[in-house]
Amino acid sequence: MRQTVLVRYGEIALKSEPVRKRFKDTLIKNMGQILDNNPKITTERGRIYIKNIDIEKAAKKASNIPGIVSTSPTHETEADMEKIAKTALEISDKAFTKDKTFAVRVRRTGSHDFESQDIAERVGSDILEKFPKMDVDLDSPNHELHIEVREDQAYLFTEIFDGPGGLPVETQGKSIVMFPGNKDSMVASYLTLKRGSKPLFLYPNTQDSKENLKKVLKSAKMLIKFHPRLDLVEIPFENVRKTISKEVPSELRWILFERFILKAGELLADSVGAGALVSDVDLRDLKSYSLKNFSLVGEGIKLPFFHPLTGLDEDKISELDEYIRNSEFCSIDSRHNLFDPPRKEGFELERIHNIEENVSKKELIKSSLETREIHKIGDR
Repeated sequence: MRQTVLVRYGEIALKSEPVRKRFKDTLIKNMGQILDNNPKITTERGRIYIKNIDIEKAAKKASNIPGIVSTSPTHETEADMEKIAKTALEISDKAFTKDKTFAVRVRRTGSHDFESQDIAERVGSDILEKFPKMDVDLDSPNHELHIEVREDQAYLFTEIFDGPGGLPVETQGKSIVMFPGNKDSMVASYLTLKRGSKPLFLYPNTQDSKENLKKVLKSAKMLIKFHPRLDLVEIPFENVRKTISKEVPSELRWILFERFILKAGELLADSVGAGALVSDVDLRDLKSYSLKNFSLVGEGIKLPFFHPLTGLDEDKISELDEYIRNSEFCSIDSRHNLFDPPRKEGFELERIHNIEENVSKKELIKSSLETREIHKIGDR
């Protein structure tokens, strides 16, 4: 009886054959980077198999990888009724409480001299005979034994670890994610990873604080379980903040600061070949400014500018944040923009352009990018 991790993917299977192969190859590469001890990874249509590894640990680790729908640590045997039944008894003896209910779930692919129902009936009968205090409950059992027969092999398991689904990271290029390290930026980064884009975190250090940087890097490290090789770009933005605070009217400071950060992000994207910008806008900001003011923030940006948190309520964002952190530490409560959003609208774009020219926007951003520092996150 061999031990194998069964890996399921979903969205990849909908692609054309050439695209599906490329996406699967990328997914397998990502799995190899995250899993320990150089496991053997093989594939067939709809499934990927991991062998020569601690299957429980590998199944849990692999279930974090974008592109994977779920994983299971399995016991593998031949697609033979007697061998399946024997393996099923061995598993149930170890995993089942002997006075509880159970169900046998069977899926089958390929040509065999038995049907799925035949397996379920045989295995269920054998379990009841060996453990007479148990009972069958197909609706809400205490235990479930899954049997997946695929061609000449059968995989038996009792655990299913849900994955994020989506697309493998790097199949959709790179994106610049605004990253002050709070829960909103962590969730935005996770959703970017889930859509197959590798995030490059952009952290504008507005207070020249090494302590804040340490907290932001700690947040970023929580995301390497989804992809092990990520980078954070720290750009010094204290001079930008001070210049805006001194020379820009108070009602426009928030808008100008956001525009500066986005332009810095766009220039950074151009230098690293990223194809999009990703916002970490949180619900407090969404409640505080109008769509008209919001349109002023993104004016002049040519790259696609995504807002993955739009449509998520605060409970959902907190739920995803807790899933990312796995209760390891509390998210930091920080924003890169320390100015308050304006509570009125109707600002003239020409006025904004004139102010930006007067404060030497291009020179300020260029100076910040020239002194940027790249922090590598995860193993290389």
